[in-house]
Amino acid sequence: QAREVIRRIEVATLKPLNGNLQEYLELKFARIGVTIESIFAPDAYDAIRSRLTRRAESSTLTVSNVYPLVVNNLCIKAMNAAAELGMPKVTGELIGRL
Repeated sequence: QAREVIRRIEVATLKPLNGNLQEYLELKFARIGVTIESIFAPDAYDAIRSRLTRRAESSTLTVSNVYPLVVNNLCIKAMNAAAELGMPKVTGELIGRL
């Protein structure tokens, strides 16, 4: 019984998606039979990275929050906003306004 609990509480450390963001989203949408180009404009990926990257307080280092869960949440928010505004695609400008 203890072995099962230990397996469930193991911590996994993920690296940010930074360079693989577009490929990650392409895979997510391909799984449901949708091409990413029909949803996101080309400038959206850089906007997502920019929105989820910040400078660490009192430091010159940048901190990336381009992790799957954070990316998924931002993409859902952006797709909902685009639908509400009647936009055909999620653009970098829209992501910058969220």
